Amino acid sequence: MKLIEPKVELLSELDISPESHIARCVRVCYGKEHKEPNQEADKKMVEGLMKREHLSMLRHGSMYLSHIEDIPKYLETHIFNSSYWDYNACYGYASTNLQEFMFDEIRLPRDFCKESITVIDNNRFLEECAKHSKLFELYRLTFCITTQISTSRELNRVSPNNIAERSTRYCSQKDGLVICKPWWWNDDSRRINKIRYESSINKTQLCYQGMIDDGMKLEDARGILPLDTATKVIYTYNIREWRHIIGLRYYGTTGRPHPNARLVIGMVREQINNFAKEHNIDYKV
Repeated sequence: MKLIEPKVELLSELDISPESHIARCVRVCYGKEHKEPNQEADKKMVEGLMKREHLSMLRHGSMYLSHIEDIPKYLETHIFNSSYWDYNACYGYASTNLQEFMFDEIRLPRDFCKESITVIDNNRFLEECAKHSKLFELYRLTFCITTQISTSRELNRVSPNNIAERSTRYCSQKDGLVICKPWWWNDDSRRINKIRYESSINKTQLCYQGMIDDGMKLEDARGILPLDTATKVIYTYNIREWRHIIGLRYYGTTGRPHPNARLVIGMVREQINNFAKEHNIDYKV
């Protein structure tokens, strides 16, 4: 058994291509995220996703648009009502994900952005956020969270979901279960519980290994993995959505959050505030 600490990593879309950003999110699902960006290979991966119509991973890519006030009424109505767009009517900006922007041909024509809408890059939008801090609520941030499977289940209950999670169907634990430490692990008063906990995990590890050695597939053997098994999850939300999640899982707006969830979302909160400060944006969550 290997014990690891919960962790939160900001995956900024600054200074990286959309293809490479999406590719690193996808690789987390298969435990191969430790890879340097390679534009050619990353583009090929994204093209493969599109060919197989596995388009949800494109939601981790971000698009920012200006001059929204000049668009036809039917487009404005769609953007205003869609759960995949966020819209600031006061300043005429909107943000969305790459899947929605590229493939929503039923409701939006493919070349709709030619109708007076201007696509602006990440850095330019951040400059506008520094001038008008309210715009920062439209800005999208991606976080890679290392936590327990039980905690990821709590965090996944947000819609619309932009999520990529490490697979238990394809990522093996046969070299020893990797457990993300629960919040109480360093509490000396829980020594007896720690002994029981470790004993239970070690027994599960032996059973899991035995099932695999007997030829059982990973996707079936995973049924006995404990809820504290470590997982990595990629989440991409705009700041308005992150603020809602922080309210639920850190401040407890609807009831006391679980300490494991509060721990990692507290890290997200801190990194969002640091990011805003680094870019001269007067905004805190």
